[in-house]
Amino acid sequence: MQEDPRVLRTRRRLRQALLELIAEVGYEGITVDLLAGRADVARSTFYSHYSAKEDLLFDGFGAWLLSFSELDRPAPGEPFRYRFSLPLLRHAATQRKFFKETIIRGPSDRVRRRLRDILTEVVLAELSANESEHAAGPEGTGRARAVAGAFLAVAAWWLEEARTLTPEEVDEVFQNAVTGAA
Repeated sequence: MQEDPRVLRTRRRLRQALLELIAEVGYEGITVDLLAGRADVARSTFYSHYSAKEDLLFDGFGAWLLSFSELDRPAPGEPFRYRFSLPLLRHAATQRKFFKETIIRGPSDRVRRRLRDILTEVVLAELSANESEHAAGPEGTGRARAVAGAFLAVAAWWLEEARTLTPEEVDEVFQNAVTGAA
């Protein structure tokens, strides 16, 4: 079923307003009133689409990351690699300021938890697709949370301190840290 063009247009305007405001005032300085005003929609219209600014921030993010889990499955005998990381790092390279403002520099606990939860879900999907013995139960969830946390730590280090590394080099650092490769 195709979405209503008015809904798509409103969501596009809200996303654009979010990006503009992040550049101007930083993520934490954004309110729903600012978003609605910049997008030229009523506050009630914002709430008819999203329950909070975090919902707008992460709209479609999980599905986008999960789409990478379906790509480039390793051939038999190839070492396991997390497939979400390199596309996300490449995207972060093109949107450094956005990632620094929303993920690295003082995001709220709610944003950090939401991002960690999305990454944990993606890691669990990749482990399950790989038929890993570590994918099920509390052990799998714990491992997935640890991998998600490691990714966020490596991304923060890169964006703040190791800016000259390419996304591919950063991905190698991440993969080596979480898969035990050397």
